[in-house]
Amino acid sequence: MKSIKYIAISAGMLIYAISAFAQTADEALQFSRITRDPAIGAMGGAGVASTDNSAYASFTNAAVIPFSPNKFETGLSYQNWAPDGTKSTNINFGASGKLGKKFALTAGFVMQNAEQFDITDESGNPDGTYKPKDMQLNFGLAYKFTDKLGAGATFKYLSQDNASGSKLSTPAFDVFLLYKMSDFNLAAGISTFGGSVKDEAGKSFDIPSSATLGGNWNKTFNTKQNIEASVDADYFFSGNFTAAIGAQYTYNDLFSVRAGYHYGSDDCVLPAFATIGCGVRHKFGKTGLGFDVAYIIGSETLQNTLTAGIKLFF
Repeated sequence: MKSIKYIAISAGMLIYAISAFAQTADEALQFSRITRDPAIGAMGGAGVASTDNSAYASFTNAAVIPFSPNKFETGLSYQNWAPDGTKSTNINFGASGKLGKKFALTAGFVMQNAEQFDITDESGNPDGTYKPKDMQLNFGLAYKFTDKLGAGATFKYLSQDNASGSKLSTPAFDVFLLYKMSDFNLAAGISTFGGSVKDEAGKSFDIPSSATLGGNWNKTFNTKQNIEASVDADYFFSGNFTAAIGAQYTYNDLFSVRAGYHYGSDDCVLPAFATIGCGVRHKFGKTGLGFDVAYIIGSETLQNTLTAGIKLFF
């Protein structure tokens, strides 16, 4: 009960601190809040407290890794992001592993390539083309205090080339606590915490930092049927609020179907959308191989976004 009290107090302090400094401002490097894991992505992006998907934990919550059923997970995914809008093709990589019974490490990498666009000079004449690029690099550490309580911290380096000669970059951090009790997990922390960046004109932009709360329920019935449900909520420094809810059904630890919904207003980092997806996995002895797909529907800006990836675990 003391652990729950500490997490509740910590979450309250985080939200209070962010509320005190909240301001309405444009945010830069928003690509850093895209869900890279196709399994979590198929559940509306909800999964910050899930211990079943640790391959991409450096993008969500490193504290889940020591509680994962697997000793090591790695994943590689491809995203056709917003093909009907600001289209980009993204390659995402993540890996997480336990070091003994207490410590764990995680890492991640993203290379995101947007559509090429035409450049004009001050007179409006054609002046070549440019292809924006985004990059993210993560390194994280987690520690398991007890069988119920763990913590994790992740360093992130974010970089964006959005016009010829214009580059934005900054470090950012995630810090989380995770509390586990029977079939339910609770997570609280700060996501993508960092300072502001400036463009060529000297205008400052905040990065999308938020206080994050998450809950996860995972239950197996009759040894072969498993249901997992997750809910996440983010309160941003900008004053915006987003929430996500999702669920998956897995049969015989082999095939999963997933669905979810993400709430966000039009000026949020990610607007509202719904998701569907599925996954298969199979073990060859102690080693497992999985394939997951997520698809976004119900959004004018993100409609038809597809994320597909493979995962190796043991």
